[in-house]
Amino acid sequence: MHWSLNFGTIDDKALEAMEIAGKTANDLDIPVILDPVGVGATAYRTEQVKELLSKVTFQIIRGNASEILSLIGGDTVTRGVDSEELAVSNAELAARAANKLNCIVVVSGAKDAVSDGKRTSIIDNGNLLLTNVTGTGCMSTALIGTFSGVTDDFYSAAIAGISTMSISGELAAKNLQKDEGTGTFRVRLIDAISRMDKEIWMHEVKMNEEVPN
Repeated sequence: MHWSLNFGTIDDKALEAMEIAGKTANDLDIPVILDPVGVGATAYRTEQVKELLSKVTFQIIRGNASEILSLIGGDTVTRGVDSEELAVSNAELAARAANKLNCIVVVSGAKDAVSDGKRTSIIDNGNLLLTNVTGTGCMSTALIGTFSGVTDDFYSAAIAGISTMSISGELAAKNLQKDEGTGTFRVRLIDAISRMDKEIWMHEVKMNEEVPN
C-alpha cells in the first residue's frame, strides 16, 4: 500500500485533506509519495507545498527540474507543468534535493534521475512524444507509488516506476506509422505499461549509477 499526494488541482480543502492523509500514513508506516505539480508557478503553490513538507514525512518526491528546484529554494520559473532550461543537471539536482529534503527524489526529464543523496541513477530511456500526452508525469508518480507499496527499498521502487514509464514511451513510439500520432501513441503507451515485466525491463533499460567520492 502507498499514498500519493498530488498538487495538480490544489485548494485549501485539498491541502487540509492531504495533511490529514499524510500524517495518518506516517502513523501507519505507509509510504507517502509527493508530486509537486506546478510548484514554482505561483506563490500559493510554493508556500503551501513547503507547509505540507513541514508536517508530513515523504519517502519519495517526483517532479520536473523546475518543480524540484523550487522545492529547495532555487530561483526558477515554472510555466504550467513544464520547466525552463536550468544550469544544473537532473542528476545533480536530484542529489542536492534528496539531501536537503531527506528522502528519495526523482527528477523527470530527457534523462530521468533518482537519488537518495548518496547515490544517483540516471535513466536514459524515453521518447519526446511523452511530453505531448497530458498526465504522464502524474502517471509516473503513480507507478513509483505502486512499486513503493511492495518494498521497503524506496530507491529501487523509484527507479522501477520512473523507468517503466520511460521504457514504455520508447516501446510505444517504436512502430508508429506516418499516419499515426499522439492518440495512437497514448494507447500504445498504456498497453506497454500493462505488459511490462522483468524480462522486458532488463532488456530495454538504459541506466547508470553515480556514487560521489
